[in-house]
Amino acid sequence: MSALVMGFSWSVSLAQMTLEDIIGDEISGLTEERTLVHGVPIPTVSEEEPMVKTSYIDDAAIVGLEEVLPGNADHQSPVKKGSSAIKDRLRAAGFDVHKEQLGELIVLLGMSLGGPKMRVVPIEEKYWLL
Repeated sequence: MSALVMGFSWSVSLAQMTLEDIIGDEISGLTEERTLVHGVPIPTVSEEEPMVKTSYIDDAAIVGLEEVLPGNADHQSPVKKGSSAIKDRLRAAGFDVHKEQLGELIVLLGMSLGGPKMRVVPIEEKYWLL
């Protein structure tokens, strides 16, 4: 079998565990403690620890502080390095990488991440699901 059957009770769990295993906890600055997990306090983002990661079934994201260096387009910030590492791992495992978003605020899995005060907020369209 090359795919899990829709409706199989373990499909979602196996997909989540597979994604977590591919991303891993060995990427510099993206350990298990730097992961957004439901029901767990959000890790603080600071200059010393500039990013966090999250994953859910078929989505993954890195949210963090970008250092903008004028005139240095080749500079690889920790966020860009972490993002590249995750994309490389997904591609090496045979997965397509799509839906890439860059910016001060991104929308992922019914929440917005980032902003001037670095917050995680549910988007209004999803409130009816609460």
